[in-house]
Amino acid sequence: MTTAAYTGSAPPGNKEISVLRPQLSGWVARLWQIGTTNESVPMLKLSGSIDPRRIENRDLAETLRPVEAGLRNVSVYLEHTQTEFGAPWSVGLGAVDQQSSSFFLGKFMTSRIGPVIGALIGGSTGRVDLSIGVVPIEVSGSRVRFLVTDYDIGAVGRLS
Repeated sequence: MTTAAYTGSAPPGNKEISVLRPQLSGWVARLWQIGTTNESVPMLKLSGSIDPRRIENRDLAETLRPVEAGLRNVSVYLEHTQTEFGAPWSVGLGAVDQQSSSFFLGKFMTSRIGPVIGALIGGSTGRVDLSIGVVPIEVSGSRVRFLVTDYDIGAVGRLS
């Protein structure tokens, strides 16, 4: 059995949400300066991979099998944007194809804790934990697209 695309307009229930947990290996901080609007947009990019064996929803893991190679190259963008991501309840979006995976998580840099976590990631000798709640909105043989229902991120370090 494979996962069907979510087509509801109401927020999905817990049974419809799957959790992806990327193993993160690097980060890049960026600032986009937009000349036409004179806007500065901070962004933090995390990179890593998703092990399909760690996806608890076995139906989703099976759905991702045709694009499994793309799970080896995951980019997660923690953004400043207040953009609506396809549904009023969505806090981000994602896509997995045969080459790579990308997730855009909004409102991170504008949250009170976002800049703190961003600073900790930059100096962290520990690790960053990230869980992304998703519902698929497009399922094809060459790509799976998601809306992000929620995300949980933390920088974990050691105190001397």
